[in-house]
Amino acid sequence: MARLRPYAASQGHPQLVHARVRNLQSKGWPPVGEMNWLQTTDLEEQRAFSRQRLVDEIPSEGARSLAYRLSLTTEPFSRQLVLNLAQILPLLHMPGEAFECLVGPWIERIEEDNYRVSPLLQNEGNKVLSAAET
Repeated sequence: MARLRPYAASQGHPQLVHARVRNLQSKGWPPVGEMNWLQTTDLEEQRAFSRQRLVDEIPSEGARSLAYRLSLTTEPFSRQLVLNLAQILPLLHMPGEAFECLVGPWIERIEEDNYRVSPLLQNEGNKVLSAAET
């Protein structure tokens, strides 16, 4: 059970795991029983940094909007779902091209036509999109 706690917080993503390890190290490696595994301040800092990287590295507002829309999904999805999400107002132009920019660092390919949002981006749309857009 204790092994699942860190995984639940970071979903095994290397950058989030690294952030958690750095945080634990800075606290002097507290005993496992004393740790609050659900505390995610260290992970939120890493996600904020990643959100800024998205802004810096993806110049297309449409691609970033698509990334934020996808960040609200909790289940794996297909390319067709991506194209459907782009049709929700406000419409996103050239969603296929935008999606291809995101696959890799922001969207992980699980298998042929099956994708999931990187844990770095998960739920970031809640911080960026308006209530109507979410």
